[in-house]
Amino acid sequence: MIKTMQRSVSGVSIVSVPPEGGAIELVDLIITTDRNSRGAVEVSFADDISEETIFSGDTTLNGIIYSVTDLNWTGWADARLEVRNVNNTKVNCAVKYNIIESGSDFDVWRQFIKKQEIKNLWKRR
Repeated sequence: MIKTMQRSVSGVSIVSVPPEGGAIELVDLIITTDRNSRGAVEVSFADDISEETIFSGDTTLNGIIYSVTDLNWTGWADARLEVRNVNNTKVNCAVKYNIIESGSDFDVWRQFIKKQEIKNLWKRR
């Protein structure tokens, strides 16, 4: 699935919500913003209890142009994909993702991610 969103008001936009017990596999992520003093943007996996930021950028000095492909990064069971806009920064976001029928428990997911995928995610850049 491919989804795009644009937001220019501070707050959170929900990009996608998996079915109950399911998970979102993030494949591609593209983010652009305008420059905005004290502005920022974050992309996160979140549920009603936990949140893990997978991208964070500051727009104070420059706008952001960020693109990463072939992530194949899966959130935990019931974690939605969100984009947070700080200080009315104009944010454009495009994501390609898959829905996985069943996801891991958050604690299992977090242990695996902290050991493997987060360090490997940024090595590829």
